[in-house]
Amino acid sequence: MENEKKYKLKSSWIKKQWLLLSVIFIMIILGLTGYSALNKNKNIDLLTSGNVSTVTLDVNPSIEIKVNEQEKVVEVNALNEDAKKVLDGMKLKDTDLNVTVNALIGSLLKNGYINEITNSILVTVENEDIAKADTLRKKLTEEINTFLGSDIIHGSIVSQTIVENSEIKDMAANYTISEGKANLIKSIVKQNSLLNEVDLAKLSITELNLLYKGEDTAIKTEGTASVKGYIGEEKAREIVINHSKVNSGMVKNFRMDFDYDYNAMTYDISFKSEGKEYDYEIDAKTGDIMEYDVENDNEYFQNNTNSNSDIQTSPNTSTNTSNVTMSTDSYISNVQAKSIALTHAGVAESLAREMEIDFDYEAGVRIYEVNFKAGNYEYEYDINAITGKIIKNYKEIDD
Repeated sequence: MENEKKYKLKSSWIKKQWLLLSVIFIMIILGLTGYSALNKNKNIDLLTSGNVSTVTLDVNPSIEIKVNEQEKVVEVNALNEDAKKVLDGMKLKDTDLNVTVNALIGSLLKNGYINEITNSILVTVENEDIAKADTLRKKLTEEINTFLGSDIIHGSIVSQTIVENSEIKDMAANYTISEGKANLIKSIVKQNSLLNEVDLAKLSITELNLLYKGEDTAIKTEGTASVKGYIGEEKAREIVINHSKVNSGMVKNFRMDFDYDYNAMTYDISFKSEGKEYDYEIDAKTGDIMEYDVENDNEYFQNNTNSNSDIQTSPNTSTNTSNVTMSTDSYISNVQAKSIALTHAGVAESLAREMEIDFDYEAGVRIYEVNFKAGNYEYEYDINAITGKIIKNYKEIDD
């Protein structure tokens, strides 16, 4: 009986201990759950409050960083496929913003997105408080400059602060780009209405940096955008001077700016020489002349009493719809245009029928329109009359 009593007492004590441990365990679980929920709610509050800044880094990869008032990273998001490669395996949440930015710039360099040719970074800071946003923008610019300064690449930083804007947000969503890049493009188009958003959305930040004229006081630039991927001003000048056959010593008011046309970065070049004004658009990478115009320099005529006798218009000229006089000496022949089209189509001249070749003017460019049939197909070609490049071509079944 005494042993049985001791056994019951021991069993009761063990049950009480297990019950106590169970209660403690449940309390710990509830505590951890509550702590997690508290932190989750805290993060949600941070993300929806004015204390959170959104920082976007654009090169071609676009990376969004949300940071709280203490400059701790709340979350990092890849805005495109290239950004996913940059972020691969990186754990950046809860780190200091400067640590995160340095890690991201390092990854951009490592993955080849920042190099001697694409050396520009767009830094955008969004916050309801513009003063806070601008302070953070300046700090990040200095941080990135210091980082790149320790590398062999001479970077260029374009930075800006923005506030929430429905038009910019819609534009970014439409072209699948960041709001920061959309805002920069909007500014460039405002400066040059001949450019369009659709084309610019495809360009890298370095290309946009070259097109940006620095007229928007809200957008700051530091460093120089790389031109190492292009032929450069000296070579471009040589090309247009040789083509125009002017005396290089008589050239004045020479101006060259980057432009975007014919789905390529181009040089927009203008100059004057001995009573004529010259305008050229040439491919900035290849040096091919895409189009050119020549017209009388009215200012020259006004300042030179004998200008009418000194300057004669070449008899071998034609006038386009814009009343611009252009020499035909530099155009390829219609025979060359036909040969270019047939060679590209892989059709022997003897097999081509209903051949038509027209000399036309389209979108500011002199072209040859070459149309013919061969076998069961119809062929149409638009060929640049200066360079001989095929601008567009179609092949379809002959109905």
